Amino acid sequence: MIGIPTVPGGGNHTPEFTKAARTPEAHRAALDTVKALAMLGVRTLDDKDFYREVRDAYTDMVKSAT
Repeated sequence: MIGIPTVPGGGNHTPEFTKAARTPEAHRAALDTVKALAMLGVRTLDDKDFYREVRDAYTDMVKSAT
């Protein structure tokens, strides 16, 4: 999950969050998140056992939520 540091009460869709999202720290957080998601995608495509494990965990989670 991406974490952009902001002031108390500066949650999403507020002027405070907009200001915080323009900072170098927010940019680094976004890049870290994008890199992690890209690595996860590559591993999922490259490692069939990992793909099955993730798929099965997701299927179990969906079944338990209903």
